[in-house]
Amino acid sequence: MRNRDKGVAASPAGPGNPLRRPKPLRMLWITFAWGSCFLAINIGLKDAPVLWFAALRALLAGGALLAVAGLRRAPMPRGRRTWLLITVLGVVNVSVAFGAMFGGLVGLSTGAASVLANAQPLLIVLPAWWIYKERLSPRTLAAVGVGFAGLLAVAAPSGAGTGAWLSLTSALAITAGTLISRQLKSDVLPVIGWHFVLGGVVLALAAWLTEGAPAINWSARFVAILLYVSLVGTAAAFLG
Repeated sequence: MRNRDKGVAASPAGPGNPLRRPKPLRMLWITFAWGSCFLAINIGLKDAPVLWFAALRALLAGGALLAVAGLRRAPMPRGRRTWLLITVLGVVNVSVAFGAMFGGLVGLSTGAASVLANAQPLLIVLPAWWIYKERLSPRTLAAVGVGFAGLLAVAAPSGAGTGAWLSLTSALAITAGTLISRQLKSDVLPVIGWHFVLGGVVLALAAWLTEGAPAINWSARFVAILLYVSLVGTAAAFLG
């Protein structure tokens, strides 16, 4: 089935849910990869400014995904509405989310930042119920309540400082990105790749305006960390 603006064939998976019914072991791997990125980013920030580091992660991940999409001959997104949604998704889900995520690690413990920045499973429940009329069972509501109690337990010792607010902003941006992604019907891999590239370009522009020319220490440690968070912790997680 074609999407409304004559885009590519619809895919049953969107950018917010790129892996079709992932197996438990794969989900464990993805959870480990994403969680370990926070530790790697915290170390990498010793060698690179916040926004430049975030921009490099997004651009490398997006470029890798587009390269794979090209090898797979995946159809590229088409139509003005599709590209507008991809651009908005890139700004929200990458520029804002990555910028806030990386910034949240400055002055906040890695563990607290990772928990707060990954609160989107809790934050998505009520918007999904309100916008998409998804059913909320008593068990789901109870789980959300327990989850928010856990967030408070993590956030309270850290204080309501800038790092905590930035981490929550990242989670809110990813939540919004998940909702936006449900409007996209194009082939998933090119959409994800392009939204990383476009979001990375916006991050690079913001970095240039606020941090100046990239003052990066291209040590072996930083290169290894950059490749890990970009290719293993980001791009590989979206490959099914």
